[in-house]
Formats: sequence, structure tokens, C-alpha cells
Amino acid sequence: MPSFRRRKENYIDLITFQFNRYGGSFVVELAFCPAEGITTSWGEHISPEKGNGT
Repeated sequence: MPSFRRRKENYIDLITFQFNRYGGSFVVELAFCPAEGITTSWGEHISPEKGNGT
């Protein structure tokens, strides 16, 4: 899935495209997170460098 991120001084912009395998539709997800990454509800820290291949 194509995913893109743009790092700014205080935050990171995120955009992801998901395509329907049968065609005819797709989803665009837009988000932002702090520049230092996030901590999930179960305590795992996800750094800005970690991700899904981007």
C-alpha cells in the first residue's frame, strides 16, 4: 500500500491509500502524530523511523 509521511519540526503528517482489490473504490487516510512518535495503549513505542516500509 502506498504510504507517505512528511516530517515537520513538531509533528509528522501521514497519508495512506488503500485500494479495493476488486476495483472501483479506495480509501485515503490522513493523520498526524508528534515528531517523537507515539506510544500505543499497550505501551509499545513506535518511533518516527519505524513504519510500513516508508
